[in-house]
Amino acid sequence: MAIAEAAWGAMFGELLTAVLKIIEKAVMFKQTWVNLQSTLKAIDPLTNAIEQDNNKLGRPKEELESLRRKIEEGTKLVSEGSKIGKLNHFDKVRYQTKVEEFEHSLMRFSSLSCQLRR
Repeated sequence: MAIAEAAWGAMFGELLTAVLKIIEKAVMFKQTWVNLQSTLKAIDPLTNAIEQDNNKLGRPKEELESLRRKIEEGTKLVSEGSKIGKLNHFDKVRYQTKVEEFEHSLMRFSSLSCQLRR
């Protein structure tokens, strides 16, 4: 159980660290990155609680597997977005849209998870 939590924390921490680095350098769309950071910080305790509850109840790990894949995709997205040049406005707008969609998918997960836990 501790190993799974450590792996989850490392993966989640990697994404959050990448977002924080972009926020420091962001000139355009800074609010989009700040919103993503806020969403990540909000869902971290929720996902940990779900994982702990699942372990206690003997539920399969697949429940959080889609979120894990989403976090991996988000880490890749943030990494790619951080490499966009300052003058490449087209790609910046395209990545802003992708980051917003990613953040909304995390918010949907959080909202659904909270409703199901009640």
